[in-house]
Amino acid sequence: MTLLMGFAFVGVVFFPSMLSGVFGMAGGLVFLWFLLVIFPPRSAMAVHGVIPLTSNASRAWLSRRFIVWRIVALMALGVLSAAGLLRLFNYTPNAATVSLLIGLLPILVWTPKHWFQLDAHRASTRFAAASPRAASRLLPGYPAR
Repeated sequence: MTLLMGFAFVGVVFFPSMLSGVFGMAGGLVFLWFLLVIFPPRSAMAVHGVIPLTSNASRAWLSRRFIVWRIVALMALGVLSAAGLLRLFNYTPNAATVSLLIGLLPILVWTPKHWFQLDAHRASTRFAAASPRAASRLLPGYPAR
């Protein structure tokens, strides 16, 4: 990676972070779109996973006294079940499919609240929230058999 490309990459990481800070959403989607322009879907998802993991891990470390570990445990169970289910399939989406899904994802903001009764203290909510999120993260990364 050249020095110029490194500076461009830092800018690409900074702009979506600023977007998320101002609007509270969409930064990750924009960042993933930038990565999909440069990398194939598997590599883009891997890079996109490492950068938020770093920031989230630092926030978790600073707030570790306030973490409700029962919630984390059930969400981890949802992640593991999604990973196990995806292991059964042999599908890797192309960049166009991932871009289309990224474009459709913000529509979920307008989902009527009465459709879902979300509460992180309910076991069903924790499991149901973690499984699709994990599946969307893991799907492009599974290698074809």
